Amino acid sequence: MIRSTPATANTGYAKCKRLGLIPDGFKSVADAAKWYPETSYIVYSADGKLSASPNSISEKRAKVHREYGMSTFRKLGGLTVTFKHIDFDRPKSQLKVSTTMLGKMPIRPIIYSCGPAQETA
Repeated sequence: MIRSTPATANTGYAKCKRLGLIPDGFKSVADAAKWYPETSYIVYSADGKLSASPNSISEKRAKVHREYGMSTFRKLGGLTVTFKHIDFDRPKSQLKVSTTMLGKMPIRPIIYSCGPAQETA
């Protein structure tokens, strides 16, 4: 678990590399790759109440979400992108990215392998 004080900088995981790509639910592998780029990142505010990714910003994260590395990004039209950050307190971690669309079957999560945390602005 990331523990910090307001004086601590934001924590970023910028070196996250996609481990595989399952194009189920997409017309082509290229379409799936647009949704799940080869590299990704996630950044947490010093207090953990906010997280940011290429998809959006997740504000007011619940305590349980901060403790278990979850972030939810909701977009207009019913699209929800969920990040599950596993082992984020270790030198190597994983991001599990899932997307769901209202009225559509959920797509299998895509897994990214991340390097160690870094302080960031």
